[in-house]
Amino acid sequence: MNENLNLISGNKGIERITLAAEMLHQKILTHVNTQTGQTFSTYSPWMCAYEKLELLLPLFKTPLPLFLANREQLSLIEKAYLSGDSVGLGYLGMDDPRVEIFVDVADFAPWGESVIRNTMDLISSSSEILYRQFMTLVKTIVPFVVKDSNIDDPDMEPGTSSQRAKGAIFHTLPKSNSAIDTFDFAVNLVHELGHQTLMIYQAGDSILSSPLNAPVWSAIRKNQRPAIMCVHAVAALSFMLLFVNASIANKKLCSSVNQHAMIRRNKIQEDLSIGIEILMNNCTFSLLGQLLMKDFKECLHSKQIHS
Repeated sequence: MNENLNLISGNKGIERITLAAEMLHQKILTHVNTQTGQTFSTYSPWMCAYEKLELLLPLFKTPLPLFLANREQLSLIEKAYLSGDSVGLGYLGMDDPRVEIFVDVADFAPWGESVIRNTMDLISSSSEILYRQFMTLVKTIVPFVVKDSNIDDPDMEPGTSSQRAKGAIFHTLPKSNSAIDTFDFAVNLVHELGHQTLMIYQAGDSILSSPLNAPVWSAIRKNQRPAIMCVHAVAALSFMLLFVNASIANKKLCSSVNQHAMIRRNKIQEDLSIGIEILMNNCTFSLLGQLLMKDFKECLHSKQIHS
């Protein structure tokens, strides 16, 4: 892993992000215990949904598996995070009404667990540091299902991270356990790791000194988005590039997946370059934001990033 990275990853970065996450989790725990009169000692992503604490209270008492397939727990999460408007998961910030929490995933639990296990093995073998960072920040993966899905672009597979559930990734499962689908799913999970990392830093800093909601062109969505969401896009692309470069450099991918990875790398590099340039031309940053942008640029310019 590139040791010029100071905040987002690498040995120096993971130390800082781990400490920041621990401090944030303790702050959230203290708030939840004060509000509920409980004495919880372990952080849960659902504790971030302050308006829903009473409803979600039963989940705070249950250890979280990396792949969440318990119907009762998923039903409770669905009830808490449904917005009640035309957008099914508006409380998570999802803007696709076709997306639902996969409450009935228990019927496919063994297959889903196998997919997660294979994907995490790929992340671990490609980059031990990214794997360690993922296991530090991500507590659980909640499965999505998409009604009438006809999505062929791996970059557009529905997935999200939310300020209201820091440490939880919500994502569709891949269509198969093939090597290419597993690789694409790994890229998507690492994409969410970028959001998870930036959310930890956001808890203590605005990142931008210019307006957070000023419209800026998003390098991922290809449309106008609030400026802070465009910073999130650049963070996600940076982590995707770190992982794809590490996967290629380790020379453990089969030829077809390696070729697929190189195509994806070229596209990610192009989007990241555009995203950084647009942000630099349209936004001003806090001191922390400037340091984060320096790391994002380092990701872009590092051709060989090892684990």
